[in-house]
Amino acid sequence: MSPAIFEGFVPAEVHEHYDANDVYTGKTVVRRESEWDDDGRASALGLAAWEAMRCPSCRNYDTLVPIPTATRHVTWEEHGDRKAEVVQYRCITCGAIDVVRRDFTKKHEKKEPVPGHAAPADGRIFLAHPIDAEED
Repeated sequence: MSPAIFEGFVPAEVHEHYDANDVYTGKTVVRRESEWDDDGRASALGLAAWEAMRCPSCRNYDTLVPIPTATRHVTWEEHGDRKAEVVQYRCITCGAIDVVRRDFTKKHEKKEPVPGHAAPADGRIFLAHPIDAEED
């Protein structure tokens, strides 16, 4: 969708009319109401802000913690010295999954797989979600 449509612009529709002898008899201009009002725009922008706070890997909300000492600037000389800032975050739920996966792998690393049988880690999926301190 174009920014103009999001801001409420709706193009007018013009319908020309002709009689049976193909003589122009006039036109009708249709002006429709925009699908976007202030409340709709605010909701869409709020959703976009909420989505931006979700981890791109696990999709949990409010689990990203910035690592300020890891911020770097990159310059692309071949593109007119355009610059980008790269900020690193740690996702506490993805990190928790990494810990559990690492511990699980270490616990089962000495078990030899049996041909034709599933090993302990086969098909295992780890999911995590943030919990309040009271739930701990």
